[in-house]
Amino acid sequence: MKRLLLSALLCAVALPSSAQTTAAPAAPAYDDVKKLVETNMGFVPETVTRFDMGMYEVTVGRQILYVDKDVRFVFQGNLFDVKTRENLTGTRHEMLSMIDPTTLPTQLALKFVEGKGERVLHVFSDPQCEGCRRLTQSLLKMENVTVYTYVTPIMESEDLAKRILCDKDPAKAWKEWMLDKKEPASDGKCANDTAAKNLKLAQHLDITTVPTIFFPDGIRHEGSMNKMQLEAKFAPPCPIEHMHENDPEHQRKKRLYQHQPKKVEYIP
Repeated sequence: MKRLLLSALLCAVALPSSAQTTAAPAAPAYDDVKKLVETNMGFVPETVTRFDMGMYEVTVGRQILYVDKDVRFVFQGNLFDVKTRENLTGTRHEMLSMIDPTTLPTQLALKFVEGKGERVLHVFSDPQCEGCRRLTQSLLKMENVTVYTYVTPIMESEDLAKRILCDKDPAKAWKEWMLDKKEPASDGKCANDTAAKNLKLAQHLDITTVPTIFFPDGIRHEGSMNKMQLEAKFAPPCPIEHMHENDPEHQRKKRLYQHQPKKVEYIP
């Protein structure tokens, strides 16, 4: 709904070619811009950030817009810093997508432990999703990992999800279905409402794609991954001090490392 609302209200705005894109200190105009966005565009922004060029970044959920001080012009798209070559919009979207995974309600998840289980992943997965099936196969090939799987029937698979979760051994039923398409023995007629709660949790986190993976640092990945890609995510990152200051990856990582992921405020 938010995405449709924003798309319907978009129009183009020219960006000064010599504009600086570093965020400026807080200014009283923030409140004025926030009120104008609410009046002119019909929604209340969650954050308003001013750039030196005079534009304002407006966010609602994970959606990012840029407006002028009078909220007459609106721009949606990727904003780049020419000097550093960083995609500021992409970095900001990653920041808005990050969460503190330690605050997720793991009681709603199926827990799988391989080896010592020291590396932790949180995965939102649908039993009818082929990408989720491939991811499950990749995860079972990994070592020293704990995977919390939130069975989330986004693809109208409520009945199948309920049958899996109502099984006497839901984790085993999930694994057998995802690996071999073995039908769960349960008829799904139990009081377990975990699937419905996971759907609400997914909505709370603005999850619209399965699988969605959250890594220990809070970074969100949408889509399936193979074992090599998963292992690469756990590899020690190149220290920031070893990267050239004008490297866009340096700028992106620096901003991400300084960002505090939001806590998940969801009570099942």
